[in-house]
Amino acid sequence: MDQVRAAHPGGIDAVLDLVSGPGEPNPFAALLRPGGVLVSTNGAADPELLPTQGRTGVNFYSNATRHDLETLAGLAADGRIRVRIDAEVPLAEAPDAVARARTGQASGKTVLVT
Repeated sequence: MDQVRAAHPGGIDAVLDLVSGPGEPNPFAALLRPGGVLVSTNGAADPELLPTQGRTGVNFYSNATRHDLETLAGLAADGRIRVRIDAEVPLAEAPDAVARARTGQASGKTVLVT
């Protein structure tokens, strides 16, 4: 975050937050310029608090249908979409893997194996 602040001292226009969880202060909101937008896929954007700071918060959720998922699976099978795998971990280690991802240390998806 320090690098972003150094490169953009006036703030940035938008943040897409894929790691923060709901109910905790969102550290990425401080990177936004006045009028900036924070979008979270994990319910971590506070749409009531952020406007009091001159920013907008949006929680974005996907409601994929079976057709959507089949289309994505087909694109992946054809090699047109690639998913970066960060780690393969046993199911018993899932809580640790989720905790690691929430710290921002993951560089891709985690696959749970049995």
